Amino acid sequence: MKKEEHHFKEGDKVFAKIKGYPPWPAIVLEETGKKYKVKFYGTGEIGHIKFEDLFYYTRNKQKLLKPIKRKEFNDSVKEIEEAIRKAGTDGSPDNENEKEDNVDSNDSLTTDLDSSVKIGKRKRSLSVSAKAKKRKASISGEESSNASPVNEDSFKLKEENIIKNKQERKENIKDEDKPKEIERNVNDKAVTTPEKKSPLKPSVTVNKVDKPVESIQPKDFVLEKDLEAFIAYGEFVEKHEDIYSKMPVEERYDSELQILPFFSGKKAIGIKLHQTWPLKAFKNELERALYDKEIAQSALNLKTSFKQEQMQKNPNIYCENLEINEESLDKLYEDKLMTFKTDLMTNLKTEASLVEHDASIKTCLNLDKAEPKKAIVLLEEMLDLQVSEIMLLKHARVVDVVRRLRKYVGNIESWNLTEEEKNIFKKDAEEVRNTALKVYVKFMQIISKPSEGEGFWDAFNDMSSKFRQETKDLSEAEFYLLTSKPYSRKNFMNNYILKEIPVDIPVQKNKEIDDEKTDKNEVDKNDK
Repeated sequence: MKKEEHHFKEGDKVFAKIKGYPPWPAIVLEETGKKYKVKFYGTGEIGHIKFEDLFYYTRNKQKLLKPIKRKEFNDSVKEIEEAIRKAGTDGSPDNENEKEDNVDSNDSLTTDLDSSVKIGKRKRSLSVSAKAKKRKASISGEESSNASPVNEDSFKLKEENIIKNKQERKENIKDEDKPKEIERNVNDKAVTTPEKKSPLKPSVTVNKVDKPVESIQPKDFVLEKDLEAFIAYGEFVEKHEDIYSKMPVEERYDSELQILPFFSGKKAIGIKLHQTWPLKAFKNELERALYDKEIAQSALNLKTSFKQEQMQKNPNIYCENLEINEESLDKLYEDKLMTFKTDLMTNLKTEASLVEHDASIKTCLNLDKAEPKKAIVLLEEMLDLQVSEIMLLKHARVVDVVRRLRKYVGNIESWNLTEEEKNIFKKDAEEVRNTALKVYVKFMQIISKPSEGEGFWDAFNDMSSKFRQETKDLSEAEFYLLTSKPYSRKNFMNNYILKEIPVDIPVQKNKEIDDEKTDKNEVDKNDK
């Protein structure tokens, strides 16, 4: 039966068909030409869907709702059924008495999303609800065959026939059970980090009854200390305008619902940070940092001069009835500090392990005696380390050692080995070369892609030289705690937080020396 020609209305609850995913519960926001703007339940993301790819939820539920083992999808089902229960209807003209739309749930349909969004991994976001009658709802879950893995950018390796010889090893497991996230562009995108559980579930009451009520998540709370950091960063950027005016906008979490929470008496109130949404396109990090400084100063000024009657005069600026107390707000900041410290220590331990493995490998493969089997084990362990670009830049010689180990042959002519021992050693040396190649390929994938036509090693040397220049004035402690690029926003924010927490800095026994002549071992011998 052909789908009836009618128009969907704002607030209609529907299934939206998207290529590569099961029909997804959504709410219609508005009609935009020949398409409808919808918000997906369970993720809060926005899409523009064709009329023929939308189906009323209730009458098509039996046909389109397939049980899958996917948290975001099951959350979306819970949210839409709760919304329908409250509203008493999904918005369909004849409610549930209509016949089902003629739709095959396995169709491969295409939808055009907002030009300002790109497809990535879906994340949980805003929930939608409206006034209404109660109705029963049921949900079941099972894995969908429509899921497609997250596409990762492939890194084209151009160094010494690595493509022919490499044995690809994925550093991150692709999770086929999670649909892709719809990320905003550089000025409107959310940071793709896993959502952390929090006991706080604050919500805000919107006075406009015609629009759905959106819930504010704990991650949307921007605390006073955060805003002070925004201001300090903006002032720092202004002093280094020549640097930041050339830097692209750095990724940070943005949301229309970001607020500064505070208390007026016992009442929890929020000041909205962004007065216009979506955010404008920023040309560089300088522009974005100054914008953040401006909204931070504005929010703090509004808090300082707050009077109750201002809420009635400026309803678009304030949120009220936040379900949070001062103790929970303090705990939110304490949890943030604890998470930061845990992540920092994890990074530093990984970095220390990388340096230790490098030293041990060089000891195993010295001129007087070689233990290739131990070196192979150490290289395999190095391969499993979750190293970052900044770690490799801080310890560039680790990359150089691994690079040279791809040609390792040993000092076999100087050792008194039997023929059998020579054959065994040659096999072990070959395994050293192969394992070193795998590690080197991994390093190449971690480091930023070089310019077209530029080899990896040349590009890495340029990056390393620039990095040493940028960090030459750092103290030993500052260099040790460095987990981001020196002039990055992330590094500034990290240093700002470090003022709040004590971190023990161990004495570094083996400070890295740049003079390669001091490194008399077998690794140097084989770099010919």
